[in-house]
Amino acid sequence: MPGKIQSVATRRSLIITLVALQFVTVALILLVSRVSNENVLLKQASLILEKTAQESLIHAQGYLRPAKRIALTTSNLFSQNIFKNNDEAIEQYFLAQLQEHLEFTGIYIAGLQGDFHYVSRNRDRPNTTYRIKKIDHSSGEKRTVLRWLDGYLNPVGIPEAIQDDYDPLSRPWYKAALKANKLIWTEPYIFFTSKKPGITLSIPVYNGTEIKGILGVDIELADLSEFLSTLNLGESGSALIMNKQQRFIAISGDQLDRDDMLNATELHFKQKSQQMLAEKAVAIFFNEYDAQGKARGVKFNFGNTRYLAAFVPFKVNAEGPEWILVTYAPEHTFLKKIRQTEKTNISIAVCILLLSISIGWVLATRTWKPVEGWLDQAITDQLTGLYNRHHLFAIGKRLYDRVRRSTNENLSLALIDLDNFKSINDRYGHNVGDEVLKNIGWRIQSELRPEDIVARFGGEEFIALFPNTEIDKAVMVVERLQKTLRTDPVQSRKGTISVTLSAGISSTEHVKQDLSFVGFIELADKALYQAKNSGKDKVEIA
Repeated sequence: MPGKIQSVATRRSLIITLVALQFVTVALILLVSRVSNENVLLKQASLILEKTAQESLIHAQGYLRPAKRIALTTSNLFSQNIFKNNDEAIEQYFLAQLQEHLEFTGIYIAGLQGDFHYVSRNRDRPNTTYRIKKIDHSSGEKRTVLRWLDGYLNPVGIPEAIQDDYDPLSRPWYKAALKANKLIWTEPYIFFTSKKPGITLSIPVYNGTEIKGILGVDIELADLSEFLSTLNLGESGSALIMNKQQRFIAISGDQLDRDDMLNATELHFKQKSQQMLAEKAVAIFFNEYDAQGKARGVKFNFGNTRYLAAFVPFKVNAEGPEWILVTYAPEHTFLKKIRQTEKTNISIAVCILLLSISIGWVLATRTWKPVEGWLDQAITDQLTGLYNRHHLFAIGKRLYDRVRRSTNENLSLALIDLDNFKSINDRYGHNVGDEVLKNIGWRIQSELRPEDIVARFGGEEFIALFPNTEIDKAVMVVERLQKTLRTDPVQSRKGTISVTLSAGISSTEHVKQDLSFVGFIELADKALYQAKNSGKDKVEIA
């Protein structure tokens, strides 16, 4: 029945609205939580990265500073002639420094005539840990001898005299320290023996006020890169050191191609993308340089990934070159944990949402019955199950007003009244009269289309609304109903009862523009009055 259909539709709309409201509420909570958490976390991540850069700088300086201390101490020992040209004492001292300072690749001293005493780490031969190279010009000719030692400083093999073109006087570390006449750090260059890039701290050794040689301490860049790899920068974070000429000094992680570093003056990366990323981070620095030497946090995009970066300019010491330490990491490195937490929260929220929907559905279904009853009572006629007079005026007026505003719609209305209904009540009783009303209501409803509206108007009167229907078609429907009643009378508990009906029909086709819905019904009522006066069982048009 109409009231039941309306009730079901209202219930469905209410449940859908509640579910949508729950969904929107949960989604907004998750969204606001995500945005606020990410903003707080990224701010904290930037601070952490800047702090890491500062701490990395302290560690990097701590990694390199021992070379200065050892160089100054050793230079002073040579100047005071502590070793007294004792090659064995010099070697034992150099070996002790290499054992104590794993960051040193080699330590050596070169005289003004090209004499050279060099102790370095070397594993080119089986079971060897150190190599000693001695160049001597005391006989008037250059004589070069190599010796190897194991980790316990025991000789491995026999000394080997070689011929090579190595000349310490031509090396960068020698010429730079001699020219500056003070302790210096070199720019990166290729070591003669290992063919790998490195840097050297070199310092003059004096005999009184005159230089008698140059002392050097080597540190390979690969070792410095290994040191940077020990810094805690997350799974995808990196740290690098570069100079003011934008050349890489060192970079953390397993990104460098050790083989390609041979005969190279710069670091080589295993993948071009890694090098491009590092170069992008370096380029960003020169736009964000802080002359005060403070850490600066910035963000930049590389490919489809957003990175956080921090930069710290520094010098190893007053004599050293100016370098820049850079730390950078993808944002998702810091957001990974929160993303995992978000997935968990979303899963929990979905479960809660589904549970609440289920509970809401059960409650809505169970508690809807009394609400449904109230709604039915409010809009339906309790006897026939059709819409009641009040609801007819509510929906009928909206429909009528809409049609009057339209230029291509029409609305027909039929006011139907049972003929001589009082005599049925008087003869058969009111209970049988109610049966007749129910039967007529059902018959009217069955003759109509789904979009048509029928209501009990009062007593034995019914109103039918026909949207988008010309008046002659509305007449046909009512006349078909009359014919059905003639051929198929109402069956009641008191037997067969012959019933006829009269109707008045009005249509928006034939009414004035300013006529109200009540006036529209009154037109049909006047036509009904004419049908009654002309003999009943008639249909009249207003």
